[in-house]
Amino acid sequence: MNKIKLVTHSGRFHADDVFATAALIIFLNKKGKEFKLIRSRKPKDIESGDIVYDNGREYDFDKKIFDHHQEGGAGERENKVPYAAFGLIWKHYGKDLVVEFFEEDSKEKSTEDLNKIWELIDESLVQPIDASDTGYEDFKSSKENLRSYVMDSAVKSFNPTDEEGYEKAQGLFMEFVEIAKKILKRELICAENKIKGFKMVEESYRNAKDKRIIILKEGASWREILVSYSEPLYVIFPTVDNDGFIIQAVNEGMSGYKVRKPFPENWCGKGIENKELEKESGIFGAKFCHLKGFLCVTETLEQATELANKSVNY
Repeated sequence: MNKIKLVTHSGRFHADDVFATAALIIFLNKKGKEFKLIRSRKPKDIESGDIVYDNGREYDFDKKIFDHHQEGGAGERENKVPYAAFGLIWKHYGKDLVVEFFEEDSKEKSTEDLNKIWELIDESLVQPIDASDTGYEDFKSSKENLRSYVMDSAVKSFNPTDEEGYEKAQGLFMEFVEIAKKILKRELICAENKIKGFKMVEESYRNAKDKRIIILKEGASWREILVSYSEPLYVIFPTVDNDGFIIQAVNEGMSGYKVRKPFPENWCGKGIENKELEKESGIFGAKFCHLKGFLCVTETLEQATELANKSVNY
């Protein structure tokens, strides 16, 4: 069996070429195909490659070359985030990867669900890496000397130092590829779970008698659904260890921490010590209210519902 030649650039590596490699390896492994990875900038190696990415100064699907460093770049998404190598690989191979990854139960998933998983991965993982690599967004904080530690920061730490020497680059590159494979696989699993959660949250919203308070039978990604409706103020769901119930204030939007209706100020920061929250709220079994007023915890669902109702009318 001829091995498929994957060719990316040599030298320092970044998150886009590392994660593009991880995605291709997962895909080829699932397809049962053998491959050979070549990190080189030599024209003869680029010309011999079956899939060339972040290298070659050209973007041409028919030639299987996926670079974005050439004049004019490699295009951008509808939201203006430019494509880097990871995005190009995900654009052309990601949907097939998703199908192969969930091969055992893909027949139980609709094409819409599989496409949604692909889309969620693009939004949560691929686009931030592409944006960082292309300089579209530098993720700087408005606070002095504070910067987010983005994925590319972690990848850069795996590049060899001057003292270590370049001969360590290939080994370190492959070390992070293994990490990237684990991250991508976990993102796929989480995206699948999100799709299931979205359906459950949507159903819970539709069935709620009072749409200001949405009760979920289990934890799920609810923000994406509930912020699209105007009524929800609080969402209730069991704690991960099933030792109580969380009441969380619904956010104003998909980004940021501002909520539609914080819990009363006199509840904030109160806990189970000396039954402080019980005294302030008047709800027996109230265990904790976050200092920022966006989350409370109670012992039972009945208490959680009572607490939410009291906060709604506060």
